[in-house]
Amino acid sequence: MKDFPLQFAREVLASRPILNCEEKADWRTCALSKDDETKLAKKLQERFRPFDFTSADDSD
Repeated sequence: MKDFPLQFAREVLASRPILNCEEKADWRTCALSKDDETKLAKKLQERFRPFDFTSADDSD
């Protein structure tokens, strides 16, 4: 296990037969700008809101 590649799972999943997105095998090519990360985080928060049981606006 000493020389086992750290990105093995990512390389396998990104391969053509599985997800067919070989350009994402290297994590460095997937880096987003701070602005894009912020937009994605806000979108995730909005979409998750109906499932958030810790929300303060719960009427129970």
